[in-house]
Amino acid sequence: PTGTYWVLRGNSMGAAGAPAGATGVHINLLHLFDLCEPGLISNNDYASPEALGLVTEHDKDWRDFVKLPHESRLNSKKWLYLRGVAFGQWKTGTKMNKVLIHVDDDIASERSNFGLTCRYIKSRFESVGVVLSPKMDGSPYQVCKMTGQVADYKKGLLGFSEERWQCYANRMHPILSTHPDLDSHMAIGDLLVVVGSLIYLADVFYTTIPFFVPASRWLGVINHRFHTVQTIDWNRIKKIVVPVPAGLRKLMIDGWKIASSRRWMPVKYLLYTEADGTLFLSADACGKATHYTPWDGPPHPAGLGACNKRTGARLMVLVPDDHPLSNKNNSYLELFTAVLCIDLWAKKGDIVVLDEDNNAALCWLTKFKALPVYIALVIYFSDLVRKRDLRVKILSVRTDVIAADPLSRTYESIWLDDWNERARAQGIPVDGEVCQSNWQILWDKVSRIEQ
Repeated sequence: PTGTYWVLRGNSMGAAGAPAGATGVHINLLHLFDLCEPGLISNNDYASPEALGLVTEHDKDWRDFVKLPHESRLNSKKWLYLRGVAFGQWKTGTKMNKVLIHVDDDIASERSNFGLTCRYIKSRFESVGVVLSPKMDGSPYQVCKMTGQVADYKKGLLGFSEERWQCYANRMHPILSTHPDLDSHMAIGDLLVVVGSLIYLADVFYTTIPFFVPASRWLGVINHRFHTVQTIDWNRIKKIVVPVPAGLRKLMIDGWKIASSRRWMPVKYLLYTEADGTLFLSADACGKATHYTPWDGPPHPAGLGACNKRTGARLMVLVPDDHPLSNKNNSYLELFTAVLCIDLWAKKGDIVVLDEDNNAALCWLTKFKALPVYIALVIYFSDLVRKRDLRVKILSVRTDVIAADPLSRTYESIWLDDWNERARAQGIPVDGEVCQSNWQILWDKVSRIEQ
């Protein structure tokens, strides 16, 4: 979003390490040029997070935001890891580069905002024998097309061009034009194009992900059946006409309507962190035990627990043994509790920061997608986020630390002491309101989505 892109190419781009080597040379040269002419390549003259209603995290280092692989696969050349660099610099208020690296193509804006920088960079590269492409991009500065999307810098919006929307609408026409109660028939190749387009839309309109993922997985099963089991040539597979189930079509149409009616997504919805939170929650669940185990003790009911970490308000539910929810696995119960407490406490426009100790639920809530058995609950969650204009940040917290854990185990005699200890350690009021939530209403709504 800072305006200018350059690419450095080597003479052995077919070699495995050549792109990384070219990137490394590029970065080192830019650092050198920045020292030669301070302020031309990087500065602090940019719209701060506060301009978008977010906060600058001065207490963090921008390197904290760089996405790194597991330490077992970490490369000693740290400059290879660029994802998160620009965001980290922006979020911490440090200098940002006016020139970003874009591999494969270059956009050199000669407009007044960046003309001096472009000419300086070009002259510096030429001085060390690096020839740059003269290719230019004539897009207006305030609304710039990039990688198929459209960014309106002035309004802080991200979306797609009208041409792209029309293209997607044409691809969706066979799905939209079929009677709702009937299966539409399409070639697998055409379906791949349609579903691929919808998944691409979901990169921006992220609450539509659970509406489109089932279609993607369904196509994956078809591919496996024809390509692996029956070993049919791929070109023949793409011509095979299959019926698209009515239920799957309904999901695709609902997701399409959400994205196409919204048209734009505020960029700030993609830039928040836990520091911007307005509502801080903790949620946990405990599965039912039908017999004694050394690690779980005597039989006990399933439990749901959650708390508001600022007010100390608590939610504590022991699920009756004869209710279907009590037979769900622990991951489902964790996901259910998280959605339940957000539904209970979140108000329109909140940035919710939720503590979660179950990695599966954390992944589903973050990515808005899950296995079929959980997808109805994720669809309800995505609708909740969209209708209340929420942003949700999920934090991974250890089971022995998470505040809500004892609230899901109120069948134990020590739950209150455990709660008091954990709450005081995290600065949570221990005597907050005990809230009543009709969790059965949520269960009924999710069951209707499953049907």
